[in-house]
Parts: sequence; C-alpha cells; structure tokens
Amino acid sequence: MADAQRGWVLLKCPDEDEQREYALSHIEEGKHMAGMRERFEQLGEQRGIQKGLLKGLEEGRREGREEGIQLGEERRLRKVLARLLTARFGPMDASVERHMQQAGMEQLEHWTELAMTAQGVDEVYRVQ
Repeated sequence: MADAQRGWVLLKCPDEDEQREYALSHIEEGKHMAGMRERFEQLGEQRGIQKGLLKGLEEGRREGREEGIQLGEERRLRKVLARLLTARFGPMDASVERHMQQAGMEQLEHWTELAMTAQGVDEVYRVQ
C-alpha cells in the first residue's frame, strides 16, 4: 500500500534557498508585527492621555464651581455683615472694612452672629 493511501504525508526537507526565503519572510512579518504592536501601544497611550485630560478637565470644572460657590457665599456674607454693622452702628471705618475683606467664611459667620446682639462694633471684633 502506498504511503499516501495510509494517510501519511511525506515531507520534503527544504533546501537552503527555501530555508532562507522562509526565514526572510518571517523576519519581515516579525518587523511588521512589531510595528503594529508599537502603533497599538501609541494609540492606547494617546487614549489614556485623552481620558486623563477629560477627567482632569471635569474635575477642574467641579472644583472651580465649588470654589466659585464658596467665594460667592463669602462675598454675600460680607455684604450682609457690612449692611448689618452699618444699620446698627453707622458707617464703618476703613480698618473694619479691611478686616472684613481679609476674613474667611468661618470668621464672617462668627462676626455676623455677634453683630446681631452687640452694643457696638468693638463687641463684634477688636480692630487691631
């Protein structure tokens, strides 16, 4: 019975030219695959950078809004305190206004509470 009939396949050993051609084709294929891998890595890096930038922008906007809200609340409380002090004790001098402009939210809230029951500006705070 012939080898082909038994399901056997006889392989011919490649000669040197075939081996060289095979090796060269695989070298080119390897270079191509390495180039593709490098390109995919670059694309992945670019996507990561874009996602990071978008997340950073979103976070920056959120923080900016929060900071804007905080500054708006402080500005509004300064106006309320100034109106309250002026209504109760008359026009404020420059040092009182300067202290109010430098104060933070917590200090402004404290002074506003004191201004509601104080007998004079000096009871609200001592101008230094």
